Amino acid sequence: MLAFQLVGLEDTEFLRSHFDAFPGRSSDFTAGGAVMWRSYFGTRYALHEDSLFLQYRLLEDGRTAFNMPLGGDAAGALRALEAHCAGEGIPMLLCSVTEEELALLRTLHSLRSVTGNPNWSDYLYLAEDLRTLAGRRYNGQRNHINYFRRAYPGYRFEETRPADMEELLSFYRHSGRVDIKDSDYFQMEQETVFEVLEHYEQYGFFGCILRANDSIVAFSMGETVGDTLFVHIEKANPQYRGAYQMMVHEFVRRFAGPGVTYVNREEDCGDEGLRRSKLSYHPCRMLDKYLVEVG
Repeated sequence: MLAFQLVGLEDTEFLRSHFDAFPGRSSDFTAGGAVMWRSYFGTRYALHEDSLFLQYRLLEDGRTAFNMPLGGDAAGALRALEAHCAGEGIPMLLCSVTEEELALLRTLHSLRSVTGNPNWSDYLYLAEDLRTLAGRRYNGQRNHINYFRRAYPGYRFEETRPADMEELLSFYRHSGRVDIKDSDYFQMEQETVFEVLEHYEQYGFFGCILRANDSIVAFSMGETVGDTLFVHIEKANPQYRGAYQMMVHEFVRRFAGPGVTYVNREEDCGDEGLRRSKLSYHPCRMLDKYLVEVG
């Protein structure tokens, strides 16, 4: 039996070391993805013979599901997980399975069912596209950015420091909570942002602040795994036209350095406004994920 334990904030660096050792482009295999959402999904982890296992509670029906094991021998890890599920008397469900993982899984097991959910697909962009915003398709973003630059000529960007967290907390309480929606997911999202700001150093993120008239009007935070920059938090005051577009552009310019080819801006969770916004930046790929029952 695998020995699972709850993911805690203190596990951030342990998990990051494993994700860095076996980099992928899915937001599920990042420290931010695992730790920020641990309460929402009841996330647990286990380490067995060099393979990392993550266990989740499915939102739809409360069933237990697992990510594809990370590291080690894939076939051996799946056998260990199969034995664990048999011992627990539960079906072997794998969630957030990418297309590449699904292809591997088909070579190792027979599958009872494969179900997709576009609400949980990650938006993957070419870093160069967001770094330059070149071409007619980005006319809208450039127009907003140019408006902001004209309206607030003294604007400035600053990389976040621990000393900025109190000011960022105040901004988020009063100006940055602009997407409050009547759903458990978005309420939990507010709580996760507060936790990151309150425990910034433990999360180990990097970030950027946009100021206009000496006040914070937007901020963003994330991390890099392999060749992908993951954007975990993007917040802006909508009263400042162009602040959001400025932050998206500048965050990539500053942090998608040499070796970073892609930017993952995560899911839209079925929110139509968020979907339209993320599509307007022209992803190079939707990183689809599947719920798979192995049997």
